[in-house]
Amino acid sequence: MAGIDKLCTYFNLPRLQFTGRSLDEELGWGWTKAVHPDDLPGCWETYSGAFDRREAFQMEYRLRRYDGEDRWVFDQAVPRFNSNGSFAGYIGSSIDITDRKLAQEVLSQMSRKLIEAQEQERTWIARELHDDITQQVALLTVNLERLKMDFSASAAAGVVQGLEETIEHVAVLGSDIQALSHRLHSSKLEYLGIVTAASSFCRELSAKHGVQIDFHSECETAELRNEIALCLFRVLQEGLQNAISIADQSASRCGSERHRPKSS
Repeated sequence: MAGIDKLCTYFNLPRLQFTGRSLDEELGWGWTKAVHPDDLPGCWETYSGAFDRREAFQMEYRLRRYDGEDRWVFDQAVPRFNSNGSFAGYIGSSIDITDRKLAQEVLSQMSRKLIEAQEQERTWIARELHDDITQQVALLTVNLERLKMDFSASAAAGVVQGLEETIEHVAVLGSDIQALSHRLHSSKLEYLGIVTAASSFCRELSAKHGVQIDFHSECETAELRNEIALCLFRVLQEGLQNAISIADQSASRCGSERHRPKSS
């Protein structure tokens, strides 16, 4: 418990047993001596700010246990009021959440490893598409162009037309494979950062599907970790792809409705 002056006035026995400190040592500001130095500024900001606003608060911080180990604790407190409505201070409780924090960290590490493994696989597929299959498609296009030139003088017009259509289809296929390679792994994200990669992706997608995509960024990305930038980029990719897919489906349904024969 704490009074209106923010000074702690009472700690129960389980709290004292946890810290291994006496009640006299904990009273007033004494409790802060067991708080981890790195967590104390944020802890005090939350604690003091809530007092000033007379609001309930919650906070997590590391607290030194009786055996010297820093343990994560979760504090929550609510303001107290006298019968006449005047402010009387705060009453709160703490629980040890170290095991939960450790479990969250393990899950976070596993998630990062899964993302890294998935990205490595995507990078490998993208390189295979870009360095091998795309090159083979390009060579096939060149060979078809050469074949069309050889046929154009003697072959029937239908054969030449068929070759032209095949060349066009192969060119579109090559473009699609290249786009798929970039979508699987963006080298711009790796070397130029998320803003440049995101802006470029929006332009490419806009040109390919003939839709207007306006991209604007105000974020500072200098301190953004690679895995966070990657996740943001993937969210952008999936969001835009889904939006375009939904728009295409809606347009297709509208077209079907217009051409559907009226029933009697």
